[in-house]
Amino acid sequence: MEKPGETAGTVLVAVPGGKGLMSTLAKHGFRVRACKNLAELIRRFDRSTDAIVLGQTTLVPSKMRLLAKALARQPPWSDVPVIFLAKAGREGKKVSQGALQILGDANVLVLPPPLRIIALLSALRAAARTRRHQRAVRDLFDQREAALASISDAFSVIDRDWRYTYVNERVLELTGKRKEELIGHVIWEIFPEAVGAEFYQRCHRAMETQQPDHFQVFYKPWGRWVDTRIYPSSDGLAIYRADISEMM
Repeated sequence: MEKPGETAGTVLVAVPGGKGLMSTLAKHGFRVRACKNLAELIRRFDRSTDAIVLGQTTLVPSKMRLLAKALARQPPWSDVPVIFLAKAGREGKKVSQGALQILGDANVLVLPPPLRIIALLSALRAAARTRRHQRAVRDLFDQREAALASISDAFSVIDRDWRYTYVNERVLELTGKRKEELIGHVIWEIFPEAVGAEFYQRCHRAMETQQPDHFQVFYKPWGRWVDTRIYPSSDGLAIYRADISEMM
């Protein structure tokens, strides 16, 4: 796995008989790793991967489905390109189309036969540039997460459908719930006892009027007095809550 800020990634290559290809890529400055088959490539696939190069004989449907799952598990900032080296003929076209269908909306490029090495080099250089940008976005995400996690108050973000999109550790402490129990779920379904109460009404008012709010209330689902600040935006609400039970 790469270190934070590292930009030189690895090209995973599964091309039977591709020793000459590997040598050419290495001569042009790429960090390449040969994989005997698609199963090995999937095992080696991680955040340090810049691109995946596949020969057509490796496109076994069962393994391609595993690759599709691995690609789908990438974090939001990541979109590793997959490059197919297609073979000529009707069978080659059929295999490539089948692989494309399995991978769905993955980032896939098919290089038609005969392989022009300049086309592959160009595709890999473009992939390297894109991955540098993606890693820069990742670093910004990490910085944002660190900043939000450092907030001592309970801080959460809710979208316009009332689903949690972010919670910090303090929210988990106060609610006694796990992160996966909150993220993506509607707040009023998680805490139905809050429906109709003051917090519920003020959240709806802030969402409708796009005006911030600040109040103190006994929040029954938590059994605590909380100092609450609500900041609306076009995307939803950012909510800060500080436990002031000892002061009441």
